[in-house]
Amino acid sequence: MRQGELLYTGKAKSVYRTDEEGVLMVEFRDDITAFDGGKKDVLTKKGSFNAGVSAFLFRRLQEEGVLTHFLGMVDESKMLVHALEMVPIEVIVRNVAAGSMVRKYPIAEGTPLDPPVIVMDYKDDTRHDPMLNDELIIALRLLSPGELNRVKEDALKVNRFLSRFFDSLGITLVDFKMEFGKLNGEIVLGDEISMDSMRLWDKNTGESLDKDVYRFSKGDVISAYRRVAEKILASGEQQEIRGSTGIMTKNPEGVKDIMSEDKLEEEILDWVRDYAREKGWRLNPEEKKLSVVIRGLARNQKKFGHRYCPCRLRSGDTEKDKSIICPCIFHEEEVRDQGSCHCNLYYQK
Repeated sequence: MRQGELLYTGKAKSVYRTDEEGVLMVEFRDDITAFDGGKKDVLTKKGSFNAGVSAFLFRRLQEEGVLTHFLGMVDESKMLVHALEMVPIEVIVRNVAAGSMVRKYPIAEGTPLDPPVIVMDYKDDTRHDPMLNDELIIALRLLSPGELNRVKEDALKVNRFLSRFFDSLGITLVDFKMEFGKLNGEIVLGDEISMDSMRLWDKNTGESLDKDVYRFSKGDVISAYRRVAEKILASGEQQEIRGSTGIMTKNPEGVKDIMSEDKLEEEILDWVRDYAREKGWRLNPEEKKLSVVIRGLARNQKKFGHRYCPCRLRSGDTEKDKSIICPCIFHEEEVRDQGSCHCNLYYQK
């Protein structure tokens, strides 16, 4: 899959078209900003840390049944995603009082929030992201009442998973920001989930492990980002970050899991080669992109028991989702008409 025209440049990410309709490439740059761009720097490896953490968390959330835009990684800082119709709302879930909540309201920093507080802001830097309520969201036609309920449900579901996961790593998920979009009428989680968008505190020391280190000059922000990446890697569940940090897991179970997944990937690669040969096709000649698809098929096989196409969204309906088990019902027509299937696995010779 080729990187195409630059569509958008944000504070820390660039979004490009690809030669596949409906698929975009997101580059996580090393830029870091704070205070609406008033403070700016470029920090080596920052983009790859955020990309790797986002990839891991998106994959885990997909396993939990959350629809996300994530498709796969091209390299350590570039991600392939579904093109979404983005909703201009920042959804913040707060588990502990901190940041602007403490500055604006009579509540002490560190106060636990149970149940969690959901805050929604209108995404517009020129207006300094003003806060929204349900009535404003509907009046501005940003979401329908049903869509708004779905966003809140997904936000809390994501929060439950992330809170448990980070707690297991000795980290408190204080609060975090999400953005959602629409794809074929479905609400889908987009953007990123990384140290740039989360507030994380070490459970033992209370030390910040997120962008606050940069905002308030608390120390070396790259060291903090690396620590989060290392903790995730040490859980024995992450491969993307292993490539970007250059640090190998010491967890024996993790090594065992990686080895078994590698073996499954080899079996799937042999199978797709045989199938392509039978059809008179070839596989994607770009090794990195081919490995992204094979890895996605292997993970779906391990998690769901079927080789669901990693480029298509599962509905959760087992009968309906049979149509996207590789080789899916669409692939022959796509190869014939477009030269390759949607996943960029099979190509015409």
